[in-house]
Amino acid sequence: FVNLAVKGKLGSDYSALSNEAKDYFGLNQKWDLGMGAATYGTAGDQQVPPADGAGLFARDAFGQGNLSMSPLVMASVAATVCAHQFHQPYLVDGVQKVSATPLPDDVATQLTVLMQGVATSGTAAGVFPGLSRIAAKTGSGEAHDPAQTRTNHRIGGGCVESALTPAS
Repeated sequence: FVNLAVKGKLGSDYSALSNEAKDYFGLNQKWDLGMGAATYGTAGDQQVPPADGAGLFARDAFGQGNLSMSPLVMASVAATVCAHQFHQPYLVDGVQKVSATPLPDDVATQLTVLMQGVATSGTAAGVFPGLSRIAAKTGSGEAHDPAQTRTNHRIGGGCVESALTPAS
């Protein structure tokens, strides 16, 4: 991913990842779950802020840099891949929901295949025993401040069958 970022394959400017996060995954916007609008997973207004240079853009491209996520946000990312479209989480009916552009089917399918590999033979192999057709994502985050601790996450879902079968 770093190579793609540095060579401009992820966008022509340093806001490309930030834009993709908003446009396709509903991030970088305030979600109203029914408790008032907030940007979940970050103390600021964006989980994926625009980078201010090539070095930060490269770190952001593989999940480091200035990215800030919560379990809710990462579950939403996995659900977006599964459904091929973002659906804002909410707790109370009637809230104003954020929308996003559907993922292209080929992108959602490729992401699902990669996530299935994580669940069956990658870093999440054995984490979900007895479950078939599961997709997962794992990761770790390096803290900018050496005094802070490293973070790790795992998300998974049973969306492989629907993502690999074209919608009728």
